[in-house]
Amino acid sequence: MDCKKSLLLLLLCIAGSVYAEDRYAPIKARLEKEAPIKCEVKFNDGVPAFQIGSRTFNRTMQYTCDYPWKFTNPVFTRQIGRLRSSGIHLYSIGMVTCERTTGTNVAKECGTAFSKTIGTHGKRFREVWDDGYLALDLIENRIYRALELDPDAYFMVYITLSYPNGWWMNRYPGELVRYANAEADAKVVLGDFAFKAPSFASKVFRSQASEMLRNLVTYLESTPAAKRIYAYRIDHGCFREWFQYGFTDALLPDVSKPMQESFRNFLRAKYNNDVNLLRKAWRKSDVTFENAAIPSEKERLYLGADFLRDPVASAPVLDYLRALHKEILDTNICFNKTVKEASRYRVPVGNYGGYFFGMHFGPEHRHFYNAELLRSGVVDFQISPYMYTKFRKFGESGLAENMFESPAMHGVMGILEADTSTHLDKAKSRAAHRDVTNSRESSMMLARDFGQILARKAGIYWKDFNAQFYDDDGIQKTFAKFSEINKLPSTANKLDSQVALVGDFESLIYMCARRWDKLYPQVVSELQRELAHTGCSFETIAFTDLEKFEADRFKVYIFPNLFYLTPEKRAAVERLKKMGKTLLFSYAPGYLTPEGRSIESMNKLLGSNFKSFPGVFKNGKIIKTGNNIYYSTDGSWSRKETQQLLKNSGVHVYSENCEPVVFAGGNFLTLHTRKGGAQKLILPSERAVDQCFPEKRSLGKTSVIEFNAPEKSTTIFYVR
Repeated sequence: MDCKKSLLLLLLCIAGSVYAEDRYAPIKARLEKEAPIKCEVKFNDGVPAFQIGSRTFNRTMQYTCDYPWKFTNPVFTRQIGRLRSSGIHLYSIGMVTCERTTGTNVAKECGTAFSKTIGTHGKRFREVWDDGYLALDLIENRIYRALELDPDAYFMVYITLSYPNGWWMNRYPGELVRYANAEADAKVVLGDFAFKAPSFASKVFRSQASEMLRNLVTYLESTPAAKRIYAYRIDHGCFREWFQYGFTDALLPDVSKPMQESFRNFLRAKYNNDVNLLRKAWRKSDVTFENAAIPSEKERLYLGADFLRDPVASAPVLDYLRALHKEILDTNICFNKTVKEASRYRVPVGNYGGYFFGMHFGPEHRHFYNAELLRSGVVDFQISPYMYTKFRKFGESGLAENMFESPAMHGVMGILEADTSTHLDKAKSRAAHRDVTNSRESSMMLARDFGQILARKAGIYWKDFNAQFYDDDGIQKTFAKFSEINKLPSTANKLDSQVALVGDFESLIYMCARRWDKLYPQVVSELQRELAHTGCSFETIAFTDLEKFEADRFKVYIFPNLFYLTPEKRAAVERLKKMGKTLLFSYAPGYLTPEGRSIESMNKLLGSNFKSFPGVFKNGKIIKTGNNIYYSTDGSWSRKETQQLLKNSGVHVYSENCEPVVFAGGNFLTLHTRKGGAQKLILPSERAVDQCFPEKRSLGKTSVIEFNAPEKSTTIFYVR
């Protein structure tokens, strides 16, 4: 009996081995017959798309799961089935570079043939990047397994370097971030606080990580799985989002040896290797390029009584911030370029980034050189979540943190990461962001996010943290409706925005010193909240985009934080004045110059005659200071007053009611409301109109849309 059992066990093992080795053979054989694909980001009449071979995928419409797929979880696999049935076939799949897999687990997921390739190392922990033991085929086999769930799937492969490998850090301790006021803590896991990680300034890490990326992508590109890879997303930095690690006020900045060397090299380049220029700028007679020190905590966290950083007195701090962000930019460009070359420029490459709104952090923890990144030619898409806390509640716009129309001006697709909590999300950590209680409300919130990207030249992907937010009959039907709406053709008779909100990345380092500084939320985040309730359509662009010809088409330009003004910036604004544009400024426009604080500079910009700084933090007012120039002394713009000001400036108002949020752009008009009730939308002219969400109905040709909106609802119209 024992012999029979042993024989049976042996046969089962052999059968299991054959199954594991041959499991994906049919999928591989089918892929071998498919033609190789090339993918590009395209803007077709203003609608962004991933063009995968001959197939067009408008606005991305992707499901994102930034964790290994739960292939054995029946709820997860059922949800993939729901998405597939709803017409969604784009997904993300990938790995982190410190992912460890034992020989047993490798055999289970990737087949025993793969296990044999690691020989005596089968029982040790292996990493994606580990001294020649590159687990390159883990992701390949994940793609094959995912294709079992959706044979029509295409994948954005994410490669996450944000959670670094322990063995590498042990080998190169001098290349790690060193915090000013705390030792790195290996137990910290999120990338914030005293997270142990390589310095962005480490050329050793940059070089070796690039080589790993090159090997990984070169391998994937050689496999049949490459025929279903339509993009690569490269993650790095705190939270995967290309921020400096350790963002708490006391811990920042990085004072490691690599960062110190990079800082001094930055100073040499900026001051033309002239120590006298450095001493004059820093107002220190004994500073040299060899002893220039990273500013102290006291220096870094100091802002004046006006909540602003002085351009002259704070020169060392400002130099450091620019040097730090230059290293982050260079690392980003290096990694993206490496992946583009390894894929032979076959598919788009992108990252999280470009955040401007809702970023209540210090200046180290931002995306400072976004204009340079967009101009680099090595980024094809930028992803951002939407604003957190009250800004994403029911009845609010949930505006993306990225200025979506800015990347579009560079041919780059902005993508909204809609990690919208549905009624199925039970995590306590997301309770503050959850504002729905049932399937209907969940669908209406998802439609709010979808309505935003329909109007904003952007894409969307839905992220549920691998927690199955979308395993619901009602949500499945909602996604199916989104797929149908996404197929509606673009026409020439579009709804165009006449207002530009112009954000200035450069001024952020003059108005932010620590997390939760008071000024930024008021003049930036609250502004977009009020604008979304004016009933007017607006676009969000960066100040550097004013150089683009298409930036001339707006009637009104709103500058929430144009505090630091150079001669070049002034010239750009003066050009708009000469064109007869209406300009809105907040709090301290032009008050900071390369020579320091200047009321004269501010007066020249505003056309005013203030004798002293007029900015206040509370109880401000809106003043007309010049021809078509308006100034809010505290940076607050109430929705009703702003609506009237925009209307007087010739801007079309779609809704006089300031309770709902209105998104208007392209061929779509969306109204999102918490209170509900009678609604009236006024079009610029008579158009053919169809309601396409939540129900379909034709309204014929009309210039006025009147309907009763339920409480907590979103209604989407197709206008042409």
